Amino acid sequence: MLKKMLVIALTVFLLALSAYRPVNAQQSGEDDGGAGFISEIQGIVETKLQGKEEWVPAEQGQVIKQGDSVRTAKDAAAELSYESGGVTSLEGDSELSVKSVKSDYDNDDYETALDLVMGRILVNAGKVGSETLSFKVNTPVAVAAVRGTEFVVDVTGKEDAAIAAFSGSVQVTKIGSSDSVFIKKNKKISIQKKTTKLQKPVKLDKKTIKLKKKFITLKKKAVIHRKSIKLKRKTIALKKKSIHTIKKRVMLEEKPKVELKKKPKIR
Repeated sequence: MLKKMLVIALTVFLLALSAYRPVNAQQSGEDDGGAGFISEIQGIVETKLQGKEEWVPAEQGQVIKQGDSVRTAKDAAAELSYESGGVTSLEGDSELSVKSVKSDYDNDDYETALDLVMGRILVNAGKVGSETLSFKVNTPVAVAAVRGTEFVVDVTGKEDAAIAAFSGSVQVTKIGSSDSVFIKKNKKISIQKKTTKLQKPVKLDKKTIKLKKKFITLKKKAVIHRKSIKLKRKTIALKKKSIHTIKKRVMLEEKPKVELKKKPKIR
């Protein structure tokens, strides 16, 4: 009887936990290997799923997986929130695809790599806790890699790109070369395919400085997103711990009871 009650309790508990999701966690791709989800849409935004040829209208909350692409029309924008804790804003006339993603909950190891085909992307790649985090944005001419910072990548053509750091530092490596430089806070660099070496970073120009207001808003959203991820991870940990405890109790109930033989009375 007790065994049946424990099995029923386990079933009810699992159903309750599976139904529960913290804010935005249901779109974050935990159950289906997603890299993240589209957290905001302004104007005309489209997605192309891995292996598909056609572009279709994007939906807010839509899970984005490895190999999927997102593009925005003129005067449109899309924000994407990732399992790593990063949040990006894809501006108008832009296109990106998720090249690769790694979300290792057990070892707190997270990697996100995006391909920016054209346009501009603002990135807040802050950490959730103290885990290892790698965030990369590939362009046709260079790769920008960070471990927790704010930066912008602008692809102005097939042979030109610009990368600027608003906090922390960004490592920029030219494609087809081992040449790389670190861009520190309030510095930027322009990369041309025809040049063999990277130029030295320079101070931000007035046009780029104006993006700081957008980063303030993006940072606030990133903080909320990372709090949601922390809550979700606590829920997952609680689920695993509770399942282990209940299974252990069921196993103990299933163990055969050893009947002690009564010793004969000695007269």
